[in-house]
Amino acid sequence: MRVVRVMLAVVAMLLAGTPALKVAAQDGGRVGFEDLVGLQTAVTRTYSGETAQADSTPRDMVKPKALMMLVGIFEFDTEANAVAGYELLRGDMNATGLDGSPLQLTEIAVPLGIPSVGGVAIDTSSGTPVDFTIVAALDGTSVLSVIAITSGAPPVADIVALTRSIAVTESGTTPVAFSADGGSSGGIWDRIPQLGSVERHFRGITSVVDAVAFGG
Repeated sequence: MRVVRVMLAVVAMLLAGTPALKVAAQDGGRVGFEDLVGLQTAVTRTYSGETAQADSTPRDMVKPKALMMLVGIFEFDTEANAVAGYELLRGDMNATGLDGSPLQLTEIAVPLGIPSVGGVAIDTSSGTPVDFTIVAALDGTSVLSVIAITSGAPPVADIVALTRSIAVTESGTTPVAFSADGGSSGGIWDRIPQLGSVERHFRGITSVVDAVAFGG
């Protein structure tokens, strides 16, 4: 199984109850984190928005509107296994549009100073352009990912900035305190941006959800 398909399957699962937004692995097949050799844990934080939500201030209009963003950290047992997972992602980055048709991803530069890859695609099937941006990076034993579905110009610089903030942040030394409403802290969760940090780059976020996708 490809790492990107696992990531996109998580997005599909999270958006399954939202008729206006659907994204899935291009092959439509089943994916499982257990297919990633050496994977110890995978955690995700999802920031969701409402397409009809009014903007609170005119200043917000300069920011891309976030329909959905998913930040994930995939922690492996060894650097070799992390490299293998990351290489799978590099070779199979793809996305599916809102109408189920495959999208053509255009590779983008991701200047992080560590191995990284990214792509953008624009989906016009709904009549209103929707941008898909995917960035992933290899950081030691971790594979970092940020997937964004936004309206407005593709937020490449903003996604790169968020990925960089994860890469330069170490796991916390305090015990993990899990909170499904986006307030998890300690350990690996300390690497993932809190809502306030994300709102500096995006508008329209109405909810945050944390999940342990694999492991403990």
